Amino acid sequence: MQIRHPSEAPRTNTGKTREGEMDDKVMLEGREGTPGNYRLLLENPVTDWKTPRHRHDFDQIRYAIQGDFNYAPGKWLREGSVGYFPEGVYYGPQVKPAGTKLALFQFGGPSGSGYSSNRQKKAAYEQMLKEGKFEGGVFTYIDAQGRKHNQDAAEARRERITGRKIDYRPRYEDLIIMNPAHYAWLTDPKNSAVHYKWLGSFTERGLKVGFVRLEQGASIHIGEHAAPEMLLVLSGKVGVAGKACAAHTAISVEAREGPVALKAAEASELIYLKLHVFD
Repeated sequence: MQIRHPSEAPRTNTGKTREGEMDDKVMLEGREGTPGNYRLLLENPVTDWKTPRHRHDFDQIRYAIQGDFNYAPGKWLREGSVGYFPEGVYYGPQVKPAGTKLALFQFGGPSGSGYSSNRQKKAAYEQMLKEGKFEGGVFTYIDAQGRKHNQDAAEARRERITGRKIDYRPRYEDLIIMNPAHYAWLTDPKNSAVHYKWLGSFTERGLKVGFVRLEQGASIHIGEHAAPEMLLVLSGKVGVAGKACAAHTAISVEAREGPVALKAAEASELIYLKLHVFD
């Protein structure tokens, strides 16, 4: 189990592969080398943060905490909205405007390709700096035959880490943007003080995303699924494993780590993810 408040969270410190300045906090990290590895970042762009059009071989869920995020020309993730960015699906050029706040959940997608750890990203970045340069979200290098190559920086680093070309096999044709304000809260039939707002379940491996609302004194149990779970406290205060978790505290449990009780010290709301099942 992991519990971390932003005041305790380190910066990513994995190298500058994109354009702009980002104040980000590493809230949660999974297990390196596993297909279900994950990371949660709280992102606060200091200047407009930009990337070219690109794609990944892992999944992402993005929640706009404050402000609107421009994920492609003319397309926005509005404040309070949730976006599912499936592996293999292009997006961008994107701009994360200065002053916005974004919760960025990244994790191994249904293909089982996994997700690179911060340690792996930093090591690859430092090695690649000896061979080329990162500029404007692109990695540029000259090969042994004197030919110039340009490649999306994130893709190039990911391939350096894995030692292979990425085999993209997207399950979806586009991103999925969800407006939680238009979803209804459903009360748990076994506990009238617990309410859920389920936004969606995705792929054959059962990714699930939604919100949990707890009245004061209400509790739920986490850690009983066959996949990791990630939660971020949006408002209120909950208690987990003897710790008081205020707003923007992140919590994760590994597959079958529970049951772990999560109890609301006051009326609280959390965003919840159950990741893909791989066993």
